[in-house]
Amino acid sequence: NIWGLQDPMLFDEALIMLDTLKDRQPFNLTLLTVNSHPPGYEYSGCPVYMSGNTLLNGIHRTDYALGRFVKEIEQMEIYENTVVVIVGDHVMFKSVANSELFKNVPASWYGRTYLSIRTPDVTVDHPRNIFGITPDLAPTILDLLGFRDMDFISGKSLISERSKYQRI
Repeated sequence: NIWGLQDPMLFDEALIMLDTLKDRQPFNLTLLTVNSHPPGYEYSGCPVYMSGNTLLNGIHRTDYALGRFVKEIEQMEIYENTVVVIVGDHVMFKSVANSELFKNVPASWYGRTYLSIRTPDVTVDHPRNIFGITPDLAPTILDLLGFRDMDFISGKSLISERSKYQRI
């Protein structure tokens, strides 16, 4: 599509890349999905969610491809020693079109970016709604990887330094 490689194809390529990287640890693999960006993109290898709604189908097809990717890496030997971070690249913007498209989405979703972290050996005892900003990602990931007391120009770990900062 115009944005780049279709998401299901991107995840397939990522699995091939993981297979080559598994013997060269530690490593970082970063992916950026595009099918869920307007106007949305169809991909024949994924199920149709809602006929005639390209954007909503694009979002659901990205979700489907991501779920398939995560299930694949859960079966890999590296999974037990891997931090998986899934983050949106921006907030969902409030607009007439989005209000119509996402009728049942709570107003609280607007202005927030999705973040999910799976780590094998760190238990995080925090509420689900933690205030954070994009510059917090690097310190958080490094904190999960065992790097402590690192100074950053901007951003703080969402894990170990949160007691000093606002909670929602």
